[in-house]
Amino acid sequence: MEGTGHVLGDESQVIEFTATDRAGNEEPVRTLELPPADPPHEAP
Repeated sequence: MEGTGHVLGDESQVIEFTATDRAGNEEPVRTLELPPADPPHEAP
């Protein structure tokens, strides 16, 4: 299984996922909400 990279954007993002075990039992859909990225900070 490969991981994926993800960059936060200006808006919140929602990821929905499930897991299945070796016996084929599937978990309910889970939801993860990523907040928007913080604006870049300016150097003093």
